[in-house]
Amino acid sequence: MSQRIEQILEVIEEVREKFQNQTGYNMSVRFMRVRAVAAVADRRGIANQTVLDKFIRQLQPDIEVAADFDKFLEDWLVHDSDELKDIILKHKSDRRDVELINTAF
Repeated sequence: MSQRIEQILEVIEEVREKFQNQTGYNMSVRFMRVRAVAAVADRRGIANQTVLDKFIRQLQPDIEVAADFDKFLEDWLVHDSDELKDIILKHKSDRRDVELINTAF
């Protein structure tokens, strides 16, 4: 199991929770992701940039910038797209990563 996959999935789970619990004012997926990155970094005692690197630099060439991640994340949340899941699966380290990814999605 890789920390890269764990941190990416933690961000996704945080955003999904915020997305599902929205009432009234709708926050953008980007805003939710920024807050999720901060929450994951805080929980783990690491810098926000360290978490950002997990889904930007370490998912290249599929995801080049945070806006790419946000687009795939929004497509999954709104349209049930499998693109984000497929990208993350391409970067798995072992069977445990596959299990975590499948459970998260």
